[in-house]
Amino acid sequence: MRELLREGALGTPAFARYAVGSYITLENSISRYQQTTFGAAVMDYAHGIDLIARLVERSPQGAYARGVQAGAVEFTSSPNVLSAILDYEGAFQSELHIDYLTKPQATTLEVIGGATCASLDFGSGSLILRRRNANDLLEESVSPERDDIYRTQLAGFLDAVDGRSDELATPLEGLQSVACADAIIRSLTSGQREPVVISKSY
Repeated sequence: MRELLREGALGTPAFARYAVGSYITLENSISRYQQTTFGAAVMDYAHGIDLIARLVERSPQGAYARGVQAGAVEFTSSPNVLSAILDYEGAFQSELHIDYLTKPQATTLEVIGGATCASLDFGSGSLILRRRNANDLLEESVSPERDDIYRTQLAGFLDAVDGRSDELATPLEGLQSVACADAIIRSLTSGQREPVVISKSY
């Protein structure tokens, strides 16, 4: 997906969406903190914020979020279904969706560009490209073994520690992600758009 964006194959990005449904996260949670910590889902899946920011190389300016606590399930969170619209400078916006109802887990990433829409299903490893000018649909399988994903993450971390990689997130990127998560949680409470502000308390 990142290569497609950098090559310009998608055109100018206009919208991105990261969605995860993962009831198993609550099933596997030992502390069950999600039941008592408001907005825990945003903290659990803040890497969705990171992923979009890394792909489009932009930082959100504000967040508008809504959430509900729903479903007759044994384990829950407050809220256990939420969506946040993130706005940016210029003609671009993104959405983060998290729910603790879907099982088996489902994770998707979509980027809509001026020329092509790219959609990746993390579970099946299916990448679908919808090319507007060609009016066609291309599908490619990019599914690695799950353990290989973790091996790649570990190798990337060790390369960064040893100075062999420039892929490590900067402190500013980390602060921006925390500030965005804070804005989403504030918006869940206020019902209003909340600005993404890097607090001096970080």
